[in-house]
Amino acid sequence: MLLDVAFAWYEESHDEAVYDVLRKSMAKLRDDAEGEGQVLENASLYPNLPIPNTPMARMYRENLGKLRLWRDKYDPKRVIDLTGGWKF
Repeated sequence: MLLDVAFAWYEESHDEAVYDVLRKSMAKLRDDAEGEGQVLENASLYPNLPIPNTPMARMYRENLGKLRLWRDKYDPKRVIDLTGGWKF
């Protein structure tokens, strides 16, 4: 089952509090799913949805090394890092 949990807030000063609630909510959902027999140990995360500070390896897994090699080859000046989002 695919599950998308969405929270919305307006004040940047609340970011860490909301991220904390998101982490706790996702841990509870994960625990409940595993308790019902779901095998999530090796599940990767969809890169557009993780909470900030999620380890890149959780999203890109064994492909992270290749992505970093390609970044170094095709974007040696790291122009892509000028955008938002996850940095390889």
